[in-house]
Amino acid sequence: MHCIVHIGTNKTGSTSLQAALAENRDALRQQGFCYPKTGTLPTQRWRKHAGLRFALAPHMPAHPSKLTRTLGIDDETQRQHYRERLIDGLLKEIHAAPAPHTVILSDEDYVNAAGRRPVNQLLEFLLEHFDRVTVIVYVRKLRPFLRSYYSQKIKQGYVQNFEGCVRDFFERPRLSKRLQLWERNDPNYQLLVNRYSAQDLAGGDIVQDFCSRFQIELATARPYRVNRSLSLSGLQWLRRINAWCAPALPPDWLRKVVIYLLRGDNRALLAQLPAELLQQIDTEQQQLEHFIASNEESS
Repeated sequence: MHCIVHIGTNKTGSTSLQAALAENRDALRQQGFCYPKTGTLPTQRWRKHAGLRFALAPHMPAHPSKLTRTLGIDDETQRQHYRERLIDGLLKEIHAAPAPHTVILSDEDYVNAAGRRPVNQLLEFLLEHFDRVTVIVYVRKLRPFLRSYYSQKIKQGYVQNFEGCVRDFFERPRLSKRLQLWERNDPNYQLLVNRYSAQDLAGGDIVQDFCSRFQIELATARPYRVNRSLSLSGLQWLRRINAWCAPALPPDWLRKVVIYLLRGDNRALLAQLPAELLQQIDTEQQQLEHFIASNEESS
């Protein structure tokens, strides 16, 4: 069997892709594909395999998270029991499907793995159970990515300004370095790195591009745009509301009203950044372009 693993990156239409795959589970099965429900969560509408990522991680996270609270897991012993149940359920679901020859997994947070160990642990598990593994990742240009990333952070209660958000982002390992963790010298493994832009995607969006690459036909053909960015004024208003409510989050109804009414263009954010940060962004963009070109050549 073949396993396709979509690992992100963030803000490249991952939610749209997961919604399309989850909504078309039955149509996928008829074509020999299996998008397992095991490893997904009801709080995420059974879309992305966050539970699988958590189960295959090397250890419990240092601090409780929304995911651990959702799963009701407090310690490593509980996580190991959850891992055993999940892997058993996943393999049963895959083998119960009508002659599946390709399994698809998706979670955009895979690309944020902290170091090589969690990446190796996931890939070793997959290569043990599948004849062939393809990891696919979409990479957005950093300038529009950071604007969209900031919008998403504000929706989640963030209170810092755009410059503070960008500086926080660059304190993490660079994306170009995180992508290198997924390289592997194995004849049964392939890493596909793709540019995320309307010009580079087949059909102009990630759902059509992904389906075109793997010859998938969806039973439902509709736009799957799920997350839209806030406008500049929307960002300003919601950031103020976040600050007023901190450390608690704003009421959900108020957040949804602001997001619904004040979606739009926020390109003017970049004008708020000092020259040294813009230079840092452009340097990392060059590293990413070099990595993508190298991957295209080897593929």
